[in-house]
Amino acid sequence: MEQRKTPKRREFLNDFKMNEDGKYQYEGILHLLDETEFSYDKVKKIYLSSILGILLMYIIAGSIRAVGVMNAVFVTLPYVFGFFAAGVLTYKVGLLVFGRYPIRDYDFNSTVLKFKGLVYLVLILTICTLIGELFYVIKYGIKMYLLGTIVFFACMLGALVISIFFGKFNDKLRWKTNK
Repeated sequence: MEQRKTPKRREFLNDFKMNEDGKYQYEGILHLLDETEFSYDKVKKIYLSSILGILLMYIIAGSIRAVGVMNAVFVTLPYVFGFFAAGVLTYKVGLLVFGRYPIRDYDFNSTVLKFKGLVYLVLILTICTLIGELFYVIKYGIKMYLLGTIVFFACMLGALVISIFFGKFNDKLRWKTNK
């Protein structure tokens, strides 16, 4: 029978060793940004501004009265799930930006390595929302919500563009380890 390859839930605690003072010292793998292109402070600013931009676009789009969002499940569901995915991505970015540097291995695995999947999820759900809204507008018309629908499309397109930028920027970054 093979050994389990996936790490156990609290396995990272093995990386802490007690020193002579009786305090625990982290002796595990640390991840550092390869700062040849970007400094860590610049990366933090870009991450924060990107994620706040995505959230702002989603909040504005949800506050506007647009025809598809009010009446169609196939627009509302991807919007709500996209907003939730953007919230999870914001939480992960917050853990990275406001956490310690260099980044411990367990923090790195739960933040930076999850960014790509979360960004793709936000992208897919934003595209589904846009397609659903476009389908609704083509099938049923805009009625009296022309301005709200235009603002909704603009905000969702803005969230899409910022998500693409975030994903491409994240792919550019190179991380190195101390071990």
